[in-house]
Formats: sequence, C-alpha cells, structure tokens
Amino acid sequence: MLEACSGGSVADGKAGTVRTPFVERCGLFNNPDAIILFGGTNDAIATNEIGLGEFSYDTPLASMNTTRRFRDAYIYVVRTLMEKYPDAKIICIIGTHVTGDYGSSVEEIARHHSLPYN
Repeated sequence: MLEACSGGSVADGKAGTVRTPFVERCGLFNNPDAIILFGGTNDAIATNEIGLGEFSYDTPLASMNTTRRFRDAYIYVVRTLMEKYPDAKIICIIGTHVTGDYGSSVEEIARHHSLPYN
C-alpha cells in the first residue's frame, strides 16, 4: 500500500504560517514496510524564516522544538518514525532544491541514524 503526504514543510517557521509541517503528520501511516522521507524543499526555499536549528540527537522527543527549526523538526520526524514503525525501512531523499546547509543537514541526520539517503 502506498501512502503519501505532500504540500508542507518539515518545520513550520514563524508563527502564522499556513503550512502543515511533517512533525504533525509522522504518525499517519498504517504499518508501512518502507517510508520515503522526501522533505526540505519548502524549508530551504521558504520565506517564512525557517532557521536551521541544532543537531539535537539526545534531547527527549517531548522537549524538542519541533516546528520552528529545520534540523530539530527533521530529527524529531526521523526519531518518531523509527520509534513508531520499527520494522519499516526509512529512506531519506535530498531533493535538488534542498541545497547548502539544508541538504547537508539531511545527510548528517541520515548518517547519524544509519539511514540510507540520496
């Protein structure tokens, strides 16, 4: 079964944005075999001030700033997916518009969690 969510960003950015960030949708799957996490384009090209944030690998999920900064939100999504769907293969895709610090952040986060990326 194929499920998809699109039209948002990984993080939310400044207050008042209309996007639905990935962090609000990462529990919507029905027992997937694989999850392709293809996000960051809207974050990287956003005009709504989505900052990079930190590589917060050890912060408890409940304490993370999950909507305002890209790295925090991406790590939160990856960790939540890994916890909720331990048998699913998670693959991180770095789109052509996810460049600079945003693209390298996805690489770093995927490597840290031993996830395939491209």
